[in-house]
Amino acid sequence: MTTRSPNVGEILARLKVEFAADMLDRVENLKRLLDACSGGARSGDEVLAEVRRQAHAIKGMGGSFGYPAVSAIGYRLEGYLSGLETLNDCHIKDCYLFFDALCEILDPERECR
Repeated sequence: MTTRSPNVGEILARLKVEFAADMLDRVENLKRLLDACSGGARSGDEVLAEVRRQAHAIKGMGGSFGYPAVSAIGYRLEGYLSGLETLNDCHIKDCYLFFDALCEILDPERECR
């Protein structure tokens, strides 16, 4: 009896699922950071630096895994954050909009808020 190796399509499909799960975890972690910033537990400039890093990573990875809209959102988020020195409550609310859009693309059945 021989074991069938997965074909390229199966491997890519599995990677796409893993990417979506990883990205959803990133989004949840970023939302927790925003909550901490909003609640005063983390500084706005510290959280901004992390959100910028993640936006850049999201921009670069989405298209590679079959999610060009994820890359587009990462690009837009990176642009939105580029002129900021820190995060205030208005910026935090705007970031949630970006993250909710990512969540809806990656898992349309999931409750994003």
